[in-house]
Amino acid sequence: MTLGGVIVLLSIGAAFVAPHWPYSEQVLVPAIQEAFKTKVTIQSFHRHYFPHPGCDAEGVSLTFPQNAQGERTVVAVQRSASRTLPRSRSAP
Repeated sequence: MTLGGVIVLLSIGAAFVAPHWPYSEQVLVPAIQEAFKTKVTIQSFHRHYFPHPGCDAEGVSLTFPQNAQGERTVVAVQRSASRTLPRSRSAP
């Protein structure tokens, strides 16, 4: 197989995988909102495909509905990372 053929196959594979990627902002935000019954905002979101599939989210805020006293709770996370495979660690 030529280099051009490999590039074409990789492009087709990427075009198929990208919409079904489990670590996308469009998938994670609704899942978090459903799990915590809250509004979720993310300032910065980056997907990672290779060599460690996953994502990084920065500036994550969970804003809970007002309680009976009119108080609103906001939880802020500066940085969150999710990986599907553990990174190899060298021994000390």
